Amino acid sequence: MMIHSGGRTNRRGKQFILLGLSALVTAAEVGAQESASIVPGERIRLRSSAASSWIVGNYLGTEGDRVRVQTEAAAPHLASTSSISELEVSRGSKSHAGRGAIIGMTVGAVGGIVAIVMDDQDNADGSSNSFNGMDALAVPLFAALGAGVGALVGGMMRAEQWVPMSKTSLSIGPASRTMPIGVALTIPMGGR
Repeated sequence: MMIHSGGRTNRRGKQFILLGLSALVTAAEVGAQESASIVPGERIRLRSSAASSWIVGNYLGTEGDRVRVQTEAAAPHLASTSSISELEVSRGSKSHAGRGAIIGMTVGAVGGIVAIVMDDQDNADGSSNSFNGMDALAVPLFAALGAGVGALVGGMMRAEQWVPMSKTSLSIGPASRTMPIGVALTIPMGGR
């Protein structure tokens, strides 16, 4: 957004643009910093040579070369960093409503086609069609109904989203994320 004053670009307009661009860059940097390390309190899962399955729990920190994870068991689980073969951090859960809607729509459309074919076969003797000329609406109607039911069922099913991380992303810092301090830069863009 440029602000014009008598044919020349206003200085405040340029500053506004620079401020907006710096906000975008800062937001991108904060997002990158957030995903770069795992801090105590985050939900993680790891696979180690000492365990046959995933160890899932809250990351408590490190003790020397060992990682502490609070699982559902009473005592925290300790795993040597050298024995960790895979490490992932949870980024929340995701609904399967979209997938359910697609599956439900497909099943509904097939059901609509089957209903039309069966109705046509039942009426081969010349009797009236039970869809009363609405055959063209049967497939979309069944598909929409199936999509709705599928979205409801899929929405009830949630899956945790795991993001692979490296062992070097384990932090021994505080148990909460802090907002980084920013620095502003003002660049003069012309005369007054």
